[in-house]
Amino acid sequence: MIRLTKSQVLLIHDQLIAETGGSSGLRDEGMLDSALSAPFQTFGGEDVYPSLQQKAARLCFGLVKSHPFVGGFCHATCHHASHGFLRGTKNKETSGSHRCGHLLLLTA
Repeated sequence: MIRLTKSQVLLIHDQLIAETGGSSGLRDEGMLDSALSAPFQTFGGEDVYPSLQQKAARLCFGLVKSHPFVGGFCHATCHHASHGFLRGTKNKETSGSHRCGHLLLLTA
């Protein structure tokens, strides 16, 4: 199981800003840490989000709802981070970008 690091998500965000314009930076580091760790929570020794799809959805929800970045772009960063997470699992069933787009629409 892969986990996106804070530096990877910050790089995704910075690349989006460089390509499209806007303000770069982190508004709340604690909220980013929370969004990145939430998909891997356990309770009673069991994963709270056991499937890859549930983990990707929780990652996306955390990045969008916590607004950890200066100047927005949380939705775009969510899309790219969730897509990268699912692609990193090398599971063709879950790696389609249409699935990431669907996750984004559900959390918006």
